[in-house]
Amino acid sequence: MISTALSSRIESVTVYRRGARVVRVADIAPGPLPQTVRIGGLPLGLSDSSVRARVEPVEGGAAPVAFDLRVALDVPEPDASLPPADDAELEAARLEVRRRERQVTQIQRELGRLDRLALVDRPKGEEGERPPPSPVAARRALVRFRVDRERALREELRVAEDEVDKAQRRRDALEDREKRSSRARQAREHELRKAVVVSLGGARDGLARSRLVIEYQVPGACWAPVYTVKLDDGMTGAALAARAVVAQNSGEDWTSVAMTLSTAEATAWTELPELASVRIGRAQPRAPKVGWRPPPSGVDELYSDWDRAFAGRFAIVGTASVTTAVTTPVPVGGIRGGLQLDQDEEFDDSETLVERRVNLPAPPPAQAAMPLRAPGGAPPPPMAPMPISAPPRTRAAGPMSAAATGAAAMLAAPVAVAKTLAAKKKGAPARDRHDTDVMFALGEMEMEKEAAPHEPEESGETRIGDELLRYGDLRMPAAGAARRGHLVPAERSAIYLELLVEQRVQVRFDVMTAIERARQRAGEVANRLPPGCQLAWSEAFDYAYPAASRVDVPSDGDFHSIPLADRKTGCEPRYVVVPRESTDVFRTASVENPLDAPLLPGPIDVYLRGDFLLTSRLELTAPRGRFTLGLGVEQAIKVARNTRFREENAGLMGGALVLHHQITVEIKNNLPRPAPVEVRERVPVTIENDDDVEVKLGPVTPAWEEWKPDKDSAGEPELKGGRRWRITVPAAGKQELRADYDVKISARQELVGGNRREA
Repeated sequence: MISTALSSRIESVTVYRRGARVVRVADIAPGPLPQTVRIGGLPLGLSDSSVRARVEPVEGGAAPVAFDLRVALDVPEPDASLPPADDAELEAARLEVRRRERQVTQIQRELGRLDRLALVDRPKGEEGERPPPSPVAARRALVRFRVDRERALREELRVAEDEVDKAQRRRDALEDREKRSSRARQAREHELRKAVVVSLGGARDGLARSRLVIEYQVPGACWAPVYTVKLDDGMTGAALAARAVVAQNSGEDWTSVAMTLSTAEATAWTELPELASVRIGRAQPRAPKVGWRPPPSGVDELYSDWDRAFAGRFAIVGTASVTTAVTTPVPVGGIRGGLQLDQDEEFDDSETLVERRVNLPAPPPAQAAMPLRAPGGAPPPPMAPMPISAPPRTRAAGPMSAAATGAAAMLAAPVAVAKTLAAKKKGAPARDRHDTDVMFALGEMEMEKEAAPHEPEESGETRIGDELLRYGDLRMPAAGAARRGHLVPAERSAIYLELLVEQRVQVRFDVMTAIERARQRAGEVANRLPPGCQLAWSEAFDYAYPAASRVDVPSDGDFHSIPLADRKTGCEPRYVVVPRESTDVFRTASVENPLDAPLLPGPIDVYLRGDFLLTSRLELTAPRGRFTLGLGVEQAIKVARNTRFREENAGLMGGALVLHHQITVEIKNNLPRPAPVEVRERVPVTIENDDDVEVKLGPVTPAWEEWKPDKDSAGEPELKGGRRWRITVPAAGKQELRADYDVKISARQELVGGNRREA
């Protein structure tokens, strides 16, 4: 059955960590409902098992139902709007090319003659006489002529070569248009595509306008988040822009699509929960799960009429029987899709495939292909069977075995095999019309050869394997097959070629290899991430990020930036200094996440007062959480740290030694605004269960608080004795911080490294 091609468009795309799910939409106009529709131009590497189809009504009314979905190979239709090139126009273009080439040749000859034009030597005078005067004026005129003429010829040559190039381009375009409009269709690997064939049924009366929705998954797509934050002058406000870099090499361009970016995996295996029953009694083995129902009894009785009419003409083909493939001369090339011929062997289009494989004499040209018998016609009378010689062995390429040829021949219009055999036996061409109507798709018997090992012949049981659970790949053998009435699995290559044979397209390469190459090319996209980016990921959750508008992502393998969100948010500046280690004041900005979605790890570009400052790294931030950015050293804030130290005896009879330490930190703010400063310090701590050393804190002005680093500091040892001041220094103002602490030890002991703990 010839399917009706529908034009489709991509409505939306969901990009996962790896791979994407594409939603295509095709409009179904009201009116007579086609039984089978086809959506072509799909990527070659799409996952067949992921294809889903449904019909949605656009207006009120009944909508058809989509069923019997199949995935096949397809090639783009030739452009019907492209008219064939006019012979006179093509001939004029060729004459123009030759004329322009002659002009270029003539100019090059003139340049060659000009190069041979040399100056004449000065004449020699007679012996004993003065030499004759040199023709300086003539020499100068000749040099000037050569320079001017060569410059003019070079310019003419440049213009002529440009005209030749334009004429050649026009001639090539016309020749290519003539070839495309006149030659028979022959598929090339780069233009091979997949198509989805869907059968429609259900409502046929009062059918309103509806649309067919196709969903499928493609490899070769990935995305990574990138961010931009713009801080104002005082770092009290910010604008956060979330973007994503998306790359895809699926084989189809995504133009003006609604895109959603997800952190989830495209596919994942999950076992459905099953509530186990609790019974009292003897334990029983669990019944195995079956996804196959055995065929009903009495299947052979359905073929009783066929056996009475045709069983005598053809032997029942089983596992060890000889199989044949029959087709017409026109689609011979289409059946070769899975065959790899020798370099010096080609099929002749003037003979049918059955003649090459069965070694029968060629029928007359008028009898090579006969029309199919009209539906409802009377069956032909019975005919005696004839032996068929074994076909020659043909080398197969990869998974494309003889089953692919048989499945292709099954869909093609068969020839009158019975008539050919009868003519060979009688020695004269058969002319009986009923004899020519004996047409069976013997190519279906090829599938029986592949399916026979899956099911035993000696027992009536049906062994269930994974191949029988692939319901879309099952086919019913012909009436002359040994396993007639049973569904048997067909090869994937044979299923792919069904649509190409229907379209009578020639395929001269291994389609399974072409599909695998397309998938490998698509999978290389994720290996070329931009610097600083990583594939979108999440911890313990999956989230989806819709794009801000419809976007375009071509299938070129390069990363393209698309907008996700752009929001205003709050920002808190903070200046951090550790004067015990360095007097450099580091400025940081604590920015709030304005989105209701988490911010994934990725690079972030920081702008301050409209100028680019630096590129930092953003870590995972929860929704409405905060992240901190380090912005470098602030030169406008100066810090000085001074310490004082003294020792004194203490305790009964002076048996203890007290070490007094005083820390003074001075901060000068030269900014035109108040600066929140965090000063971090550390005081000594004693070892646990050590009573010989005692540390006592003295007065602290202003008060400080205990401080411990964040747990995100992986690999850093635990900090003890950490303290910090959190103050706000006024604009162009100063502030002094003081802290005292005492260390009490025995007078007979000394601290390691000296009693003076602060330098």
